Amino acid sequence: MWRLNTVFLIVLVISWIPVDIQGQIVNGTLRLVNTSNAYEGRLEIYYSGSWGRICDYGWDLPSAVVACKQLGFTGAHTAVVNTSPEGTGSFWIQNLNCQGTETSLEDCSHDGVGVINSSYCNQSSDDAGVLCKGPNDGEIRLIGYTQYFGRVEIFYAGEWGRVCKNGWSLNDAKVACRQLGFSGALAYWTLWSARGTSRVVLDQLNCAGTESRLDACTHGSIGYPSSSSCSSNSYVDAGVACEAPDDGELRLMDGNGYNSGRVEIKFAGYWQRICDWGWRSSEAAVACRQLGYSGYVRAATDWTIKGDTSFWLQGVQCQGTEANITDCSNVVIGYYDDYHCYSSSNDDAGVYCQGYLPGVIPPSTTTTTPTTTTTVPRGPRCYICSSTGISCSRSRNASSHSNFCYYGHVCYSSAMAYESYNLFYSSSTISYSYSRGCRLPSSCTSQEYQGNTCTGTGTRRVCKHCCTTDYCNGGAVDTSQTSNNNRGSSLKTVCFKVLFALLFIAFAWN
Repeated sequence: MWRLNTVFLIVLVISWIPVDIQGQIVNGTLRLVNTSNAYEGRLEIYYSGSWGRICDYGWDLPSAVVACKQLGFTGAHTAVVNTSPEGTGSFWIQNLNCQGTETSLEDCSHDGVGVINSSYCNQSSDDAGVLCKGPNDGEIRLIGYTQYFGRVEIFYAGEWGRVCKNGWSLNDAKVACRQLGFSGALAYWTLWSARGTSRVVLDQLNCAGTESRLDACTHGSIGYPSSSSCSSNSYVDAGVACEAPDDGELRLMDGNGYNSGRVEIKFAGYWQRICDWGWRSSEAAVACRQLGYSGYVRAATDWTIKGDTSFWLQGVQCQGTEANITDCSNVVIGYYDDYHCYSSSNDDAGVYCQGYLPGVIPPSTTTTTPTTTTTVPRGPRCYICSSTGISCSRSRNASSHSNFCYYGHVCYSSAMAYESYNLFYSSSTISYSYSRGCRLPSSCTSQEYQGNTCTGTGTRRVCKHCCTTDYCNGGAVDTSQTSNNNRGSSLKTVCFKVLFALLFIAFAWN
């Protein structure tokens, strides 16, 4: 029985080779040699009882199409020259000139079997090869974070390969997203990390942006990209972010859990950070509005707990009246520069929003009596000391210097200027007295929620700051005015000097 199975296997293996009625291989028969898959390799042709090489002198795509069809494929993608590894036997034919409609290479014109010019057909190279068409060629997929966001791979010769960034553009990305069934492209990448490990099979794409598939665009030789620009061992992968239904959604991370945090935005099904470069109160106002809050308190930069992803946005410019961050100007998705937005630094944009979202329970304290338990809603914990501001800012953990505000109240800080005189030296110094505690939100202006707001000058200067998070009033209020030493002959100084002179004369007279 095993002998019958062996005979059947041998017949199956050689059945694809054309033979005559005596069982001999027919002259002009082709085969693929040194192939890594069933669709490509170096070509050899059979004549006079032996297999020989085909020289790549004159080898072109129409000739490759005829060869692939003769081998049983539907056509050819690439006519390969200087095929590696090269053959070791002699060449049989050179200078083939096919129209592409012939049924075999024998039907094409050439210089004659065995007629070889060594000037064009070097024994150590110059082998003709092919990459033939197969089923599912040109299909693409994304390898990365989500179905919308990743590096592009394309299917050829029975396996998935990489698309090189050489020539990759937004128009190419649009076509890729359309082929994948998405409505459009948000951004594209030319140095995707982490890189692929498979073979690079396509480069030099040049799409108009209206094509339905990447393989309908002009491109380089399939399977044989530029060796200088598309090395398989380098970061050369083309990437894309395609449009998703929930693009532009916001969320707050690493904040107080209800109305503050660093801002993340979602594109292509993936959450990433917003850089704080250019982040101001107008952007914070839009972010809080989009998140559903009743208002905003202030913008924040250099958020203490940094995100662990890259950035989707930087330098967003809002008027403050927009409904969504994506309605603002300078929204360039996926672009940021390391100078302003370094992924390893705390360059996250943050917000402090006003109020609470529907269904969010604010923090509370619980008071227990022998008969009942009452839950009392509370506001933020604030500093309540009144001093120069130095001891207060150092008492963060001292319960005697802080207290929870009643629910609905906010924290506030104020600094009031006063002037002290040194009459003898004709000088005065402007200093500030500080006050911190809780107050009703109606006592604060919208400018005071955005940050320190100062009015007046000199001894009439008053600076205030209102906020809604724990201990946000702990530091010294920024008066934006340094202390001044004023020297001159004020009325008080002149009177003092005259009085001093009279007393001195009277004392001397006596």
